[in-house]
Amino acid sequence: MEGKRWDVIGVGQCALDYLGRIDAYPPPDVKCEFRDLTIQGGGPTATALVALARWGLRTALCGVVGGDAFGEEILASLRREGVDTRHVLVRKGKTSQFAFIVAEAGTGRRTIFWQRPTGEALRSFEVPLDEVRAARALLTDGLFMDAALRAAEAARRASVPVVVDAGSLRDGMLDLARKSDHFITSETFARSLVGGSDPEGACRKLAELGPKVVGVTLGPRGSVFHADGLFFASSLLQMDSQI
Repeated sequence: MEGKRWDVIGVGQCALDYLGRIDAYPPPDVKCEFRDLTIQGGGPTATALVALARWGLRTALCGVVGGDAFGEEILASLRREGVDTRHVLVRKGKTSQFAFIVAEAGTGRRTIFWQRPTGEALRSFEVPLDEVRAARALLTDGLFMDAALRAAEAARRASVPVVVDAGSLRDGMLDLARKSDHFITSETFARSLVGGSDPEGACRKLAELGPKVVGVTLGPRGSVFHADGLFFASSLLQMDSQI
């Protein structure tokens, strides 16, 4: 892996989030004051790349934004964090994905109000395959499925590990799992996959598709992972009780 241009290259979504905090959720038709407004970038892949860049890794994003003020701020925020954006395409005359998120103090519960982007999703032929092959790892959220599948195929042929952050079960996700090395899902994904609350069962089913490591995140209950035929579990609730 020596001589690679990127530590991690991402193919996926980027957005702009406005976050406000409230004391408690109000009933309908009631005014509710929020505080501590924060404006920051969002999107599964983009957020992960920012975290990696903060840890000193070389990261780049392949995605799309609209040609609006939100798109300009998304790009500026990624660049400020050290994420390379040369392969984020601007859809002129279109709007970017935007969300306003209300978080309840004390509980961490949140409600996300979001606006779908109007520009065309990243297309498979727009993925810079040479850049994918020049990375130590590929990260994707599968939100641009055709692009994600093409990137994953190129990565696998070049022996570049493929990591998938799968938020929900949608068309193509299981095909993407077959082309991945590490496949991490949400509890919502796992429930949809096996028809109920059985994270270990979801791990088994996903492992049969080929990923070396699969996992299900469970919010405050931690996570369950499967690798080399073994299960590994972490519990945030148990960790909190030991502090």
